[in-house]
Amino acid sequence: MGDITYLPIGDGQFLYSATVFDLCSKRLAGWSIADHMRTELVTDALRAAAAARGADGLRGAIFHSGNGAQYVSKEFAPVCSDLGVTRSRGPVGTSAGNAAAESLNAIMKRETRQERKRWNGAREARPAVF
Repeated sequence: MGDITYLPIGDGQFLYSATVFDLCSKRLAGWSIADHMRTELVTDALRAAAAARGADGLRGAIFHSGNGAQYVSKEFAPVCSDLGVTRSRGPVGTSAGNAAAESLNAIMKRETRQERKRWNGAREARPAVF
């Protein structure tokens, strides 16, 4: 399962984090952080998850996400195909199908920001999230 969340830094700026969550093991399988929300953000996270899995990577896995532009883009489809991943998306306008990934992001932000509204900058946010 995959999702993107924003990481508030500095004065009104953001980093973005894409995660790949393994529902079977309930573990974070891959992630990526960048200062943009281009498709590269989610493809990097999916490739990281495949690399962490070893020889067969994600071959045969079903990857579920929302309907964000990154996940429906023409650039994302061939990456999934190359990794042997079948894409799945929930209905438009509902986040219920992606609730586990949404929950993971909420917990990560709550635990790493420790009651602050934002990190002071990218240098503080990146190691806290990793």
